Amino acid sequence: QLIPKSQREELNELVSAMEAKVGFFIAGQGILCLAIGIMALVTYLLIGLPNALVLALMAGLLEAIPMVGPLLGAIPAAIIAFSLSPAKLIWVIVATLIIQQVENSILAPRVMRKAVGVNPFVSLLAIFTFSSIFGIAGAFMAIPIAAIIQLIFDRFIFHPSTTESETLT
Repeated sequence: QLIPKSQREELNELVSAMEAKVGFFIAGQGILCLAIGIMALVTYLLIGLPNALVLALMAGLLEAIPMVGPLLGAIPAAIIAFSLSPAKLIWVIVATLIIQQVENSILAPRVMRKAVGVNPFVSLLAIFTFSSIFGIAGAFMAIPIAAIIQLIFDRFIFHPSTTESETLT
């Protein structure tokens, strides 16, 4: 009721686009969790860890937690590997580092760019900025917030609608 009737449709379109961006982010995060879980499962099977499926499932699910999730996901596998032999612990640590490098440098930027449409550099900048300001919650919401800000800038600054330019003249 507070929005003028002439602007309601445009605002509804903007809100729908924001909802879509957040939904695509959640889907992209799910794809990343699945990819990490599969890589962890293959790795844990190769290392010979018992309950590899459960450990990989934990690693995949905890991947959704920004910054500390990958570490938390590797801890149970590292504990089990250490209880078996120190050599297996080293292999788990090496495998975790390799998986994280693949995820951080290859998978995450590409998946998030396709899912949300945010440039990888902007994604990293947003994660750094929002995690510095708001901590883990900021890191988790950084990419959707960056996508929404990008959507607002595109809509109102870079590509304003023709109806706005007609009313200004």
